[in-house]
Amino acid sequence: MFPKRTQCPDALAAAAEISKLAGARSIRNVLEGFPRYTVRKTYVDFDGYFSAFTDRFLNSVKDADVSRVDGGGGLCIQMSRGILYVNPDPSDPKRIEISAESGDPVYLATMLDEAEELVRGSI
Repeated sequence: MFPKRTQCPDALAAAAEISKLAGARSIRNVLEGFPRYTVRKTYVDFDGYFSAFTDRFLNSVKDADVSRVDGGGGLCIQMSRGILYVNPDPSDPKRIEISAESGDPVYLATMLDEAEELVRGSI
């Protein structure tokens, strides 16, 4: 777009969109309309064999409030009112990082506690 000004065209596009929104209504009102999500993390030590852990963990979440599981380098578990990410910790290969995200803080706390229990039971 403006290569002599920036190497990040997305930033300029975002600024243009924000300016357009600001012309129609206040930025504060726009931001208040966005959904709010809380994210919490915890970590669990394990032996470092994530693929073996994954098989046991997936077997244990069958009966949980899970609507979808996506794999890859880790697991993304979609639940009715939140999302769990269960991944090897990038800074410590003998740790599992559990991240929980939800718009409902009470559900988030319960979801994270249950996920930690399932992870520990799958090690």
